[in-house]
Amino acid sequence: MTNTKNVCRMAWGFGICILLASTNAFAAGLFYPDVGTVALGRGSAFVARADDLSAFYYNPAGLSKSKGVNVLLGANLNDLNVDFQRRGAEVEGVDQENGEWFLLDDRYIFDDTVDPVLFYGIGNPQLDYANGLEDPQEFRSVSQETPIIPNAITAIVNWGDAFGLEGLSIAGGLLAPSGYTKHRYPKEGPQRYTLYELDSTMLFPGLGVSYAFNRYFQFGAVFLWGIMSGGKSYASRSLTEFQDPNYNEDLAGDAWLRASFKDMFMPTGIIGVLSNPLDWLELGISVHLPAKMEAEGNIEYTASEVDYPDGAVVEGHDKVVVSQTIAMKILSGVRYLHEYFDIEVDFIWENWASNNGLDLELDFIIDRDGDPDIDPGLEVVVPDKTIPKDYQNTYSIRLGSDVEVWPENLTLRLGGFYQSSAYVDEKTFNIDFPYWDQFGTSFGFTWHAFGMFDVSFGYLHIFQPSVTVSDGIVQQSTALDFDLFQDGTVLVPTGNVMNNGTYDVNLNIFAMSIEGHF
Repeated sequence: MTNTKNVCRMAWGFGICILLASTNAFAAGLFYPDVGTVALGRGSAFVARADDLSAFYYNPAGLSKSKGVNVLLGANLNDLNVDFQRRGAEVEGVDQENGEWFLLDDRYIFDDTVDPVLFYGIGNPQLDYANGLEDPQEFRSVSQETPIIPNAITAIVNWGDAFGLEGLSIAGGLLAPSGYTKHRYPKEGPQRYTLYELDSTMLFPGLGVSYAFNRYFQFGAVFLWGIMSGGKSYASRSLTEFQDPNYNEDLAGDAWLRASFKDMFMPTGIIGVLSNPLDWLELGISVHLPAKMEAEGNIEYTASEVDYPDGAVVEGHDKVVVSQTIAMKILSGVRYLHEYFDIEVDFIWENWASNNGLDLELDFIIDRDGDPDIDPGLEVVVPDKTIPKDYQNTYSIRLGSDVEVWPENLTLRLGGFYQSSAYVDEKTFNIDFPYWDQFGTSFGFTWHAFGMFDVSFGYLHIFQPSVTVSDGIVQQSTALDFDLFQDGTVLVPTGNVMNNGTYDVNLNIFAMSIEGHF
């Protein structure tokens, strides 16, 4: 009976852990502004200019500016710095001896006078004292450990004045969004219930066409075939202890989970319009259509020493599907043109409030080799779930300028931007998506070599104010204990608060590209 209960614990914990595996995977802020070396050097203000092949992304109408055959190859190097000092919560006045459990929204909570978020936020002395800290409410700090990595790869080919038709351009290319694709933290650090490893890859191959009807109206469209794969590793608990939150983070009780998932077809597209009504004025707008992700995955789960002293691995799942919508965004820009410089201001709006959350389908088989009390191939069905996400729409303001310091040979550029956060408030701010309101400053240059090649470099520094969370609501997920109540009522114990603390984040992006004109 004990092993059967443990199997049920593992199965339900498994389902809840999968929900967390994709949480915040694609929220605004994970995609940094933005692809393209020239654009990045001018604060990613490029919607109205769109005159190199990164127009494939910013505004496909700009592809009609190209003549002949052109090829663009580029990539970013991202250096993300995250420092997290986790803290527990204040627990004054909690009477653990005489308190009572009561039912609230299908969940049992301790003592109707006590905020469960505060009650479960107690720090873990095992971690605190082991690291020489005097404050039992403070955990050891952790930092992002991943080195500088390549990202935002861009490879685009364009044929301007295709088939001899002036103003017609046909393009094909591969885009990888600008975001941080790997995260590494200490496996046994206080952040481990959120993650200790995160990997993600997203590629968008596509085809585009544009046509310049006249100077007042140029139109372009790109169809993109999205491909994504990812994986997340972190700790989980089969059960938490109601009256001893310190037990909840004992390393011996940690189970380890690795979730991997992919979606090989996420169709989406970009539509853009340009207009040059005056010699000194250019206007642009583009719409990035939403993409629907339905990622199927596999899971490996290693049970804790407490549940299974000799270890256990759960694998061989029939189906794990995580569904989420990547938000639509609208980019608009106004550009002032001069013979030797330009100035552009862009406004970007992203519709993350339309993202209702994560939909989950689970169907898997437990295989526990050598355990006579578990039938080989035992199938456990977990109900489909929807995890709501309380996102808000985001916006960004970008400003950029190019200056021809040596006409036809060398161009310098400067830029900056502000981007709002997708979080409504700090309560759900967490280390798996530690991006708040962001500010960026950038510069770059292009060397026009031999009349055939544009060699570009760009640098962008992104910083954000330090964020302190004191009333977080992100908690450990746990399995169900089926033996707590004989009347059939199920107790869902809530784990410790995971996201209280201080977050310091900044990012450096180095971009390089070469564009050839033939």
